[in-house]
Order: sequence, then structure tokens, then C-alpha cells
Amino acid sequence: AGRLFFSVRMSNDNGEAWREYQALAAVLGKESQLDMSVYHFKYEFAYCDLMMPIFGLKNLVMAACTIFTVVCLFLPASIALISTFTVVCIDVILLGLISALGLSLNTITLITLLLALALAIDYSCHIGHAYVVAPGATRKEKVSNAIATIGFSIINAAGSTLLGTLFLAASQSPVFRIFFLLIWSTIFLGLVSGMGFVPVVLSLIGPLDPTEHPDGDSESARGAHKAAPGDSMPAGGKKEPPTADSSFRTRRPSDVHANEDSDWDVDEEQCSADGFASNDDAEEGTGATAVAAPIAVAMAGAAGRPAAAHE
Repeated sequence: AGRLFFSVRMSNDNGEAWREYQALAAVLGKESQLDMSVYHFKYEFAYCDLMMPIFGLKNLVMAACTIFTVVCLFLPASIALISTFTVVCIDVILLGLISALGLSLNTITLITLLLALALAIDYSCHIGHAYVVAPGATRKEKVSNAIATIGFSIINAAGSTLLGTLFLAASQSPVFRIFFLLIWSTIFLGLVSGMGFVPVVLSLIGPLDPTEHPDGDSESARGAHKAAPGDSMPAGGKKEPPTADSSFRTRRPSDVHANEDSDWDVDEEQCSADGFASNDDAEEGTGATAVAAPIAVAMAGAAGRPAAAHE
């Protein structure tokens, strides 16, 4: 047995290094009678980078499903879905940032993406929980109360995390500098989504407690509460104008004392024809007598007494 050592120049790119490994392994594979292999520690990292997209996607999907399940234990399913969707969008933005900076999806960037899910979910969950317990008859009122209650605390939490990781910017290690860049991006995006995106979505489709808001906050429901109990509205939502057959109803004087429920009707057209004076008569002082005459006759007839004559 013997060993043959020779030196090769390794590429700085892991993808290129992996292709070199495959080429050397193919050459050695042709010599089946020789038990030989090719090894360099850089090939291990190259293999990790090769398998990282599939491995990373599987882990990110599992982490997102776990986050949704755990949040559902404490918050409504709709808020859990909104929060999970928010952090997934943040990870997608971070993937775009990684590509824009010329970085590869390796162990460092994947760990940072997994940490981003855990860091960014806090802001969305805090807003969601504050929305659930906030008072308010409508979604917008609940969102306003939630932001007023927890908004300043969320800003303080984000600021403290940014200050706590600021020292990583002075590191000379590429690993820590990448970690610093992605963590700061995660906190910033989580703060923007927690204070901007999630409240907007909750104000539009946020859940309402059916026991406290049986009619929701729709305009039609609020209009129904304002309407009188006996009023009826046509399908168009507007009351029809009075017609010529409409009549006004007057309570008899005797009903005040007898508490009777019967009414009597006086047709508007008949009253107008029998005695309502015109504007000219009113100016001459005869309009009051003309109006009083038919009303007095009707009231006297209802009471069973002869009507007094009116000149």
C-alpha cells in the first residue's frame, strides 16, 4: 500500500470545487482495480451547499407549520394565519437580499433564515393578541386601541434588539458580519410588518367576537339599529314619498281618558276639500275658522255631542 500526495489549486467557489471533485472522482472511477478516493475539507462544504436548497426548504416549511400550530393554541386561527404569512414573506424578502448581496444559501444563511422566523413572529403575535383583547365595536377601533396599548412596547423591543447586535458590525469575521446584516434586516422588516402590515389586514378582515358583536360592524347592521322598531324600509333603502291615498291619524279626545285603542282617520284630500283655507284666506283672517270647522264637527261627532255652529 502506498500514498500519492499532490497539490491542486482549490477554487474559492464551493460550486466550482464540487464540480472539480466530481471530475476527479470520475477519473478514479475508471480504475476499478485501485482503491482510491479524493478528499479535501472544502468538498464537504461544497456538498452542503449543493444539498442546502432542498434541506433548507424542508426545514423552513416545517418551522412555518410549527409556528402556525403553536400560535393557534393562544390566538384565533385567522390571526395565526396572518402572523405566519407575515414571517414567511419576511423570509422571502431575506432570500432576495441574500441573492442581491451575492451570498449563497449555506449553513450560515440558512440558520439566519430560521432565526428570522422566530424573531419576526413576536411583533405580529403581540399586535394580534392586543387586537383580540382590545375593546371596540368595529375592527378599526380595536386596531387603534391595540396599537395604542402595545405599539410603544414593540418599538422598544425592536430597538433593544438592534442595539444588542450592533457590535457585530465591527467584527472582521465574514460569518458574524453576514449574521449582523440579516438579523438587522429581520428586525427592521418585523417591525414594519408588525406596526404597518398586520394592523391594516386586521382592520379589514380581523376576527370579531360574535358574543360581543352579534351583528358585526357592517353599515347595514348599524343602520338597522338606528331604525325605529316599527319602521319598514323598501328594498332600495329609501322611503317612498306619500301618495294621494295617504291619511293622517288623530287620537280622539275621549281616548285620553278612556285609554281606548281605536283610531279614526281623516282623509287628507277630504280635509283639503272641506275646509282648509288657501293662502289668500289666511291673509284675510278666515283661514283659522275654515280649518277649525271640519275638525270641530268631526270631534263632536266622535264624542256623541252635536257640533256647535261656526259662522
